[in-house]
Amino acid sequence: DIDSLAAGSYTLVITDNNLCTDTNTYIINEPLALVLGSDLTDATCFGDNDGFIDLTPAGGVAPYTYQWSNGATSQDISQLFGDSLYSCLITDSFGCFIDTSFYITQPSALLVNPIVSNILCYGDSTGSIILNATGGTSPYYFDWGGTDTNNLIAGMYQYTVTDSNGCVLNDSVEVFQQDEISYTLNYKNIQCFGDSTGFIEVNMQLNSGTPPYQFFWNG
Repeated sequence: DIDSLAAGSYTLVITDNNLCTDTNTYIINEPLALVLGSDLTDATCFGDNDGFIDLTPAGGVAPYTYQWSNGATSQDISQLFGDSLYSCLITDSFGCFIDTSFYITQPSALLVNPIVSNILCYGDSTGSIILNATGGTSPYYFDWGGTDTNNLIAGMYQYTVTDSNGCVLNDSVEVFQQDEISYTLNYKNIQCFGDSTGFIEVNMQLNSGTPPYQFFWNG
């Protein structure tokens, strides 16, 4: 007997004491190598769990069994989070196996940095907003709901940013204005005709406009 044979053709020649011979050839077969194809779908948006791994095994001897690092035993797995490693042990019916890993990615978080020009004088409509988006997957689409982001009055403005993968960020930004100029007058009339004893005093209210102030009198 011989063992530990590799696949191939083996010829046996038996010779007896009279030099009679008998020859036989035997072929040892082996299955094809166990190989694995895969198709990965990464997470669409940051924090989503729509990643997918599709396996296509071949070779070996079917059927195959699957043992995933997340506990799944199916051929394919879904609802996967991004920035995560998933490993799988694939074993055929003869115990031949492949141990492999797959990495599911995701885009970075969609972020917005608003650049706000606030209103200089109370009651004006000189405010403006510019949005700078990063992360996600460019290009980006900005929706202000029909609002022109130039010549804004003071207030809160809602916006929606959508990237090219359909990831959405809803947020708001406020345009501020300076406090209204507010003051009181303290004055004294002239008691006698022809005198110059009158006076006017301006008292600025707290949080009035933006100090320092300049005063210009006519008269």
